[in-house]
Amino acid sequence: MKKIYSLLFLLLLLNACSFNQSFVNREADKDEAKNVSDKYYWKWFTEVTKTIFTIFSVKSFLSDRQRRTGYIINKVQQEKGVIKGYELASWETLVVKGTNPKNEYVLKYDVQRELGVTHETVSMTKENVEIKIVGYNINIPEK
Repeated sequence: MKKIYSLLFLLLLLNACSFNQSFVNREADKDEAKNVSDKYYWKWFTEVTKTIFTIFSVKSFLSDRQRRTGYIINKVQQEKGVIKGYELASWETLVVKGTNPKNEYVLKYDVQRELGVTHETVSMTKENVEIKIVGYNINIPEK
């Protein structure tokens, strides 16, 4: 009888545990996320902005966020000019594999525009097999 209780206890214990493996700031994860942000900036360079929101997460467009994001991006473009170049300033990645998987990526860029520089942060997550943009922040340094 004790063996049965011990076996049941062991099964419950194993069932309650989660097995995860975490990877922080791997170069391969950065490269994977950078491909998505490169697509984003390429669409601005080539002025194919109608399809730009295909690389954004559906989650980021609950309510009217897509319209506001487009408005903000266009406002910055009017104020600072079009993008002339961009350089990755810093990055952070977190990939968790296992029973509670998640993939989070944050890439920070210094973006050269016609009329100055902006500091832009692209936050991404993996949805199914594709990395999608869930947040985009533009900081304009004071003069």
